Amino acid sequence: MKTTASTFLFLFFFHFIFSQDLHEDVSYPLPKIPRYGPNGRHHTSFVIGLQSTFSPTYTSLAPTTKIGRLEMRAGFLYKLRIASFFSTGLQLTYANYGYNFVKDSNKIFPDSLFHKKQSLRFGLLQGEYFLRINFDPKRGNILGKYLDFFAWAGYPIMKREYFVDEVGKETHVTKIKNFQGLADVWQYGVGARLGWNRFAVFMLYRLSTIVKNSFPEPTDPSKLSIGITEELYKYKK
Repeated sequence: MKTTASTFLFLFFFHFIFSQDLHEDVSYPLPKIPRYGPNGRHHTSFVIGLQSTFSPTYTSLAPTTKIGRLEMRAGFLYKLRIASFFSTGLQLTYANYGYNFVKDSNKIFPDSLFHKKQSLRFGLLQGEYFLRINFDPKRGNILGKYLDFFAWAGYPIMKREYFVDEVGKETHVTKIKNFQGLADVWQYGVGARLGWNRFAVFMLYRLSTIVKNSFPEPTDPSKLSIGITEELYKYKK
């Protein structure tokens, strides 16, 4: 009997001691969020890209091709991480917007003349504020897959018109450096950007009017633009 009792007590204390070890809380350090980097608290980069205006509808008063001139954009981006799935930031960009016009008897913008070729471009120095949603919060120190929604505003610092005419056997190319048909007023709009690490595709819509009040509203060129960008940055892993 004493042997049985001793064995029972031994097993009880053995179980008690080892159960304490097994159920002991083990704390693991949380992964440290880097201060700088694509998924750090702060992230900066140089952004370059290409864009084109897109005209889904045809306007005879200002007839353009469906896809406009392929233009460049470049700027600086700053991103502030709020959470693993949410960030906000600012971007300062210079972007060109270009249009190719076609012949139409109703055309009045940029002028009512028939040219062999005619194009118009203006450059905006614009600022942007964006909100970012990340789809892979456990991505490590990379940008990952994300969706941006942004609002932008910019001022035109370049307005040029180009046209080509043929007179007999001669070809004349004319460039007007400060085209007077475009207004010197602030432009603004909204947009969205879908990105994967360094690359992103975007679409933006201009809510303002770029042509002067002397032209009717339907002459305002397409307000929609699409494009692709790449972020250039370096960081220590």
